Amino acid sequence: MTDPGVPELVARLAPGASVVDLGGSDSLNLLLTDLGTWAGRLGKSVVLRVNKPFVTRQRILGDQKLRRYLAARGLGVAAPIDASVFRCGVYWAQLEEYVPHLTPTTGSHVARWLLERANNREG
Repeated sequence: MTDPGVPELVARLAPGASVVDLGGSDSLNLLLTDLGTWAGRLGKSVVLRVNKPFVTRQRILGDQKLRRYLAARGLGVAAPIDASVFRCGVYWAQLEEYVPHLTPTTGSHVARWLLERANNREG
């Protein structure tokens, strides 16, 4: 959390939350825990993703739309929390659900399932 805007944003969004840097090569991913009753998320954790400066707000909104779509169909993706896009200095940041790391199921049945879902997507 080298950018001074990051601790300020964390303090504004989730005062008193515990913060763990989850790492990441394309963004700064911070796990926020001990949220108290913040936003009705008692006992839950969220991730604050701070994107690199070249990532636009429109790209984040498009990514959120895709992740909402996938989550609604049962894929284990980190669904965005509301339409949460925040300015963090020169960066854009977003909140998403925390999904613990799971080893994905592999095999031809998974590829077939994904292709079927892609072909039957809503317009």
